[in-house]
Amino acid sequence: MFHRALDLVFACFVALAILWFVWEARDWSFHSRLFPWSVGLTVLILALAQVALSVRNFQYGSSKDDIELKMAPPDHQAAGVEPSEVWRLATIGSWIAVFFLGIWLFGFRLGSLVLTVAFLKVAAKEGYKKSLTLGLVNYLFFLIIFDFALRVPLLEGAIAQWLGIESLDGFVLQGLRKLWT
Repeated sequence: MFHRALDLVFACFVALAILWFVWEARDWSFHSRLFPWSVGLTVLILALAQVALSVRNFQYGSSKDDIELKMAPPDHQAAGVEPSEVWRLATIGSWIAVFFLGIWLFGFRLGSLVLTVAFLKVAAKEGYKKSLTLGLVNYLFFLIIFDFALRVPLLEGAIAQWLGIESLDGFVLQGLRKLWT
């Protein structure tokens, strides 16, 4: 019963957080709110569906889960979490923090390049050629779709703000903007 209540609370929290994100974009210009609304409304629909499923599960319960818990041996129920699972969760949490800090420091475009290469090289143990290629594709995606096509202003990064420059990749942007226009 506790797990079902926790599932319901978490689903409601996620739905409310997404609703808040979408609501905050209501006064932005059309180009700026295009991304949070297109993604946010879709995810909000999925989150509300999850809330409905959680409410149903909370009210009626899942007989399969209840049967599995009742039939499991007592020593299995008391077993703790495997150390490898804890390590995996810590690694996932660390990468989320690294991506957050990287995007905050370098901005979306340059952060996507640097962080994609770092993740693929360190966590996925890919070669430099594949890591750099996918990092460059990621950089060009943010540059072409959001900067050039949609003209959505992306975060330039805290380092660029501290240095008082437009962006860390400004020399690349100037050359590519001349080619694009």
